[in-house]
Amino acid sequence: KYKDHKMEQKLLLPINIEDIKEKKCSICLEEYNKGNNIIKLKCNHEYHKDCIKEWFNINKNCPQCRKNII
Repeated sequence: KYKDHKMEQKLLLPINIEDIKEKKCSICLEEYNKGNNIIKLKCNHEYHKDCIKEWFNINKNCPQCRKNII
């Protein structure tokens, strides 16, 4: 749990669906819906919180721009 908490501190705060740029998560390819937990990375790309957490288990770079996040 500590590792997850430390990782989330490196992410920006969750954002509202009204504030997102993209209409769908580029990891799971599902559209964002109200009630989804959406995270914006320091590079300004947005993902479902669960998708990006799983992604970071295997890769420490943003899936879109490849910028090192962790």
